[in-house]
Amino acid sequence: MVTATLRERMVGGSRRALLLLLGAAGLVLVVACTNLASTLLARGTVRNRELAIRASLGAHRRRIIRQLLTENVLVAGGGALVGVGMAALVVQGLKALGPASIPRLDQVSVDGSVLVFAAVVAILTVLTFGLLPARRLARSDVGDALREGDRGNAVGQRAHVWRILVGGEVALALLLLTGSGLLLRSFHELLNQDAGFHPGDVTTVSMALSQLRYETPEDHAEWYRRFIEETEAGPGVARAGFISAIPAQGALPSGRLELDGDPEKFGDGGYVLASGGAFEALDIPLIRGRVFDDRDGPGTMHVAVVSQSFADTYWPGEDPIGKSVSGGGMDGYWDQGIFSQVVGVVGDVRFRTLDQAPVPTVYFSYRQRPFRLRWSGRVVVEAEGDPAALTPFLRSTLRRLDSDVPPRIATMDSRLGEAVAPQRFTLLLLGGFALLALLLAAAGIYGVVSYQVAQRTREMGIRLALGGRPTAVRALVMKDSLGIVVLGLAAGLVAVFAAGSAIRALLYGVEPGDPVSLGVSVLLLFVAALTASWIPARRSTRVDPAITMRGD
Repeated sequence: MVTATLRERMVGGSRRALLLLLGAAGLVLVVACTNLASTLLARGTVRNRELAIRASLGAHRRRIIRQLLTENVLVAGGGALVGVGMAALVVQGLKALGPASIPRLDQVSVDGSVLVFAAVVAILTVLTFGLLPARRLARSDVGDALREGDRGNAVGQRAHVWRILVGGEVALALLLLTGSGLLLRSFHELLNQDAGFHPGDVTTVSMALSQLRYETPEDHAEWYRRFIEETEAGPGVARAGFISAIPAQGALPSGRLELDGDPEKFGDGGYVLASGGAFEALDIPLIRGRVFDDRDGPGTMHVAVVSQSFADTYWPGEDPIGKSVSGGGMDGYWDQGIFSQVVGVVGDVRFRTLDQAPVPTVYFSYRQRPFRLRWSGRVVVEAEGDPAALTPFLRSTLRRLDSDVPPRIATMDSRLGEAVAPQRFTLLLLGGFALLALLLAAAGIYGVVSYQVAQRTREMGIRLALGGRPTAVRALVMKDSLGIVVLGLAAGLVAVFAAGSAIRALLYGVEPGDPVSLGVSVLLLFVAALTASWIPARRSTRVDPAITMRGD
C-alpha cells in the first residue's frame, strides 16, 4: 500500500517542475541584479569627481551613501512597479496556457502578498547590490578623484569587480540556456518516441451512461455496440471501436491476474476492455494471432489479447496463443473462475504517460466482460480525412441514440497535447527565463564594454594617430571582455553538471550532460557576447585622433 499526504496528492508531479521554475526565476533575478551592480559602478565612476567635490565641501561619507541609496531605491521602485504590471499581464497568459495538472493555477493573481513580496525583493536588491557600489564610491580618495577628472584610472581600479559580475552573468545565463535546451530536446524525444499507436486521424468519444436507464452491464455493452455500428456506417469514418482506456491519458487499471487456469499462478498487468475496431482505429500492430471480432460476443468462450511485454514476461520462449488469463479482482468474473483464452498478441502501448514505459497489458472483449462499463466508456473513431470534422456527426448520432448522454469529443492529437501540457508549460517558462537571462547578459557585456570604450577614448585616439590599425584596436577592446566571457562559460559548465540532478527527473531520453544542448547553449551565448562586444569595439575605431588630442 502506498501512502501520501494530501499536499502530495494535490501537488502531484508538478512540485519538482514548480521548484525548478522558482529557481530559474531566482537566477534571472540574480542576473538582473549583477547588471544593476555593474551599471551602478560604471555610473558612479563617471560621478567620481562630483562625489569628491561634495566630500571636499564637507559631505560626510554616510551622507553620500544615503544619497546614492536613495537614488537606487527610486530606480528599483520604478522597476518594481513596472515589473508588477507586466507580471499581471503574464499571469493572465499563463493561466490561459497552463495545464490543468498544476494545482490551483486558476487562483493565481497579483494580490497584496505579491505586492509586498515585490517591495521586499526590490529593497533587498538595492541593499545587496546597491550598497557595495555606494560604499566603494564613498571611500574613493578625494585627491585622486579630483586629479583624475572624468576620465581617470577608475576603469583599472574597478575592472576586477566588473569581470566578476559579467562572468557571473554569463555563467548563470549558460545554466538557464542549457536547462531550457535540455527540456526542448526532451520534449522532442517525448513527441517522437514510439507510443505503440497512431493518433493522427483518430477522434475520441468519452461518455457515461445512466445506470437507471441501463441497469445491467450487458445493457451498457449493447448500447456501445449500437453506437459503434451506426458510427462506422457514417460518412468519413474508416473504423470505430470501444476501448476502456485511451492511450497516454494516465488511466489504466492494473492488478493481479491469474494465469493458465491456475489460481495459484499469477502475474501483474494492466486491464483494458476493447473491441477489434479499437486496435484497427489506433493502428496498434497485431504481432500474432487475431484481435476480437463478431465471434467474441456474449455466451461464447471468453477470449483475450495480450501485449508483447505481457507475453514475454509470463510466457518467455513459449507460444502465448492458447494460454489463459483471468481478470483478477478487476471485474466480476474472477470469483467465478472464468478464464479467457489468449487469441492474439499486439504491440505495447503507453497507456499511462508518454514518458513511462508500457505496462504489460491484457485486453478483454467488452461484450464478454462488460462489468466495468457501468462507470464509463470510450469509443475511438478513425477518420478518412480530418478527424475534427467528425464531431457534428458524432454528436447527432449520440443524440439519436440517447440525448441524455453528455459526451466529451476530442481528437487524439488534442488529447496528446493535454498529456504533454505540463512539459510544454515548463519548457515555455524556462525558455522565457533563459531568453531573458541571455538578453540581460548581452546587455551587461555591452554596457561594460561601451563604458570602457568611453573611458579609453583618448587612448584609442592616440593608438590610431600613431598608425594603429582599426582591427588591432577592436581586438584590444574585445580581448578583455571575451576573456571573461570564456571564464564565465567555464564556470557555467561546472554549474550545469553540478545542477544535473535537479533537472534529471524532468528529462526523457536525454542526459543532463547532453553535448548537443551544451554545445548549442555555449555557441549561442558566445555569439551574443561577441556581438555585444563587437558593437562598442567597432565604435572605438571611429574616434577622431585630432579631437581626442585637443580634449587633453
